Amino acid sequence: MNKPTQQRPEGSSTLRGVNRADKADLNHLEMAQQTVYDSMVDAVKQTSPEIVLALFHRLFIEYTEHSAAELSAAMYKILITNNKAEFFYTLKRVCYILINNWAIQRRYAAIKQLLAQFKDKSIQREGISPLIRRLRGWLREFVVSEDFEELQIFAERYDEPKHWSDRYAAYLLAPQYLDGSNPVEQRMAAQALAQQLKDQFRFELAMYMSRNQFNQLKTEQLPNPTALGDSVVPLIKRILLRRGAFSYENLASVFQKQCENISYRKFKQGLQQYLTFAMFSSKVDDYFRTQLAKRLEKLYQQHDKQPLTEALMLRTCNRLVDLLTTEDRTVPSPIFNAFLNHGNPLALAILLLKIALLCPHTQAQMEWRLADLISHYREQSQTDCAWSIQFFEIFRITFAIYSSHVQYDLVKTGSDTLPSQQPATVDLSGYRIFSQLRCTHPSKG
Repeated sequence: MNKPTQQRPEGSSTLRGVNRADKADLNHLEMAQQTVYDSMVDAVKQTSPEIVLALFHRLFIEYTEHSAAELSAAMYKILITNNKAEFFYTLKRVCYILINNWAIQRRYAAIKQLLAQFKDKSIQREGISPLIRRLRGWLREFVVSEDFEELQIFAERYDEPKHWSDRYAAYLLAPQYLDGSNPVEQRMAAQALAQQLKDQFRFELAMYMSRNQFNQLKTEQLPNPTALGDSVVPLIKRILLRRGAFSYENLASVFQKQCENISYRKFKQGLQQYLTFAMFSSKVDDYFRTQLAKRLEKLYQQHDKQPLTEALMLRTCNRLVDLLTTEDRTVPSPIFNAFLNHGNPLALAILLLKIALLCPHTQAQMEWRLADLISHYREQSQTDCAWSIQFFEIFRITFAIYSSHVQYDLVKTGSDTLPSQQPATVDLSGYRIFSQLRCTHPSKG
């Protein structure tokens, strides 16, 4: 990793309405921050975790004089500026510099030890000097902030889940790596860990399915990586049942070709047919059709006569993701509640899958909105939000199945054929799931 270059969050108060003297102070602050970043990069690359942790403790927890006068002076400048937001940003970025490098070096214990430093009892004591009192006051605020909560995900990843939402850490990381105002080191660390968690789940799911179906004596049975119990096997069979000309991938490919050289209005009309194809005529399905038609008719009407572009398709698919999940990033959307209240989370997951297969770049929006939903339900017990948890499980299973890392196939014993459609009642007991890994075993740390 190259030495980081300062990137401030958008809207930082230090960037607005400053006079010449203020700009000079800002330049000095940025130079001090860069000195700290460069020093920590050099330390984590050239010395042991023990030495780096001791340096971090002297610099941020105790703030004692360091042998390197330049580093001590830089930290003094950051503190004397009396800008809590800039201190938080500096502290957070240093933490992610260390986390990134230690993750690459597979020094996972050091990551946990780093976060444990914020439990130091000295933080709770008042300092003798005004500068130390300021530092400890800021640290006390930091450990109860959202920034620190985001940091803890990297340490808790190596522990047994303590809360039901811990199983979905890969999605809770999405806002960290998708938010452009976060330090680049934070975004890199969050994206790397999220991908590692997804790969690990895919691997464990494939291994569980293989052992569960073909190990008749149930010896050496692997733990179920989902929260669905034995129902996960028939669920995956149901997801895989549609193959051939009516497979989700094939339908997406056909519609993508139909979208070439058409107007935006015709795209919206075709999108309705694509998403509602083969849906059952239930109350929730009819409600979705009605709401979808109303929303698409009004969506970006000023572009109706213009040719469809990739950017316009992405914007449209992102709005559909919002419609199916949460439109205000705070509470679930009416359509999300409708599908869950009618006990049909699989249909909702399939709709999101169809959108992702049509426009792969919209998956980032999905994961961010999923993080919003998980955060919404986080304060509820596992019992109180059982339907929501079932949806989260079905979503990650569905997208694990259709990822490029694992190939799943459903084969009927004694026959090479599968029904082209997905009838409501199909005897799945005569089908077996075969999976083939296309990636190496993800590291468990």
